Order: sequence, then structure tokens, then C-alpha cells
Amino acid sequence: MERPVFSPETRREVRQRAQGTCECVSTGCWHFKRCKTAGTKFVVRQGTPGADKSSDCKIICQDCLKQGLGGKSIALV
Repeated sequence: MERPVFSPETRREVRQRAQGTCECVSTGCWHFKRCKTAGTKFVVRQGTPGADKSSDCKIICQDCLKQGLGGKSIALV
């Protein structure tokens, strides 16, 4: 399966929406409630393969990525 790639415009929209911070809110992750670390990795939300919209993407930090891909997210982009 090929990993989806988000356009620069979509990445910019996501980074602005998140104000540059990780959007992970997984209760199984190392942080309490929402993570406050700088987001560095873009992931596609589950069930939206090939989509290139900011609503189908979120940004998470490296630690949350290692912990479980930020909850219900599936693929790195």
C-alpha cells in the first residue's frame, strides 16, 4: 500500500489549525489530555486513503507517533 502524500497547501492548513502543536488526544498516550509538543509528522485519519484535505489530516509529534500513530490514525505522510 502506497503512503498518501499531502499537498503543501494542506500541510500548511493543518499546521495553522494545530498552531504547530501535536493534535494527539489519545488516552493511551504518554501525555494527559492533548499533547503540547511540537507536531512534526503528518498522518491520515483512518478511513480516508488518498484524501488531500486538511480535515483528513492531522499533525502529531514523534513520541505520539511511536506510541500508536496518534490514536485512530494509520499512515505517515
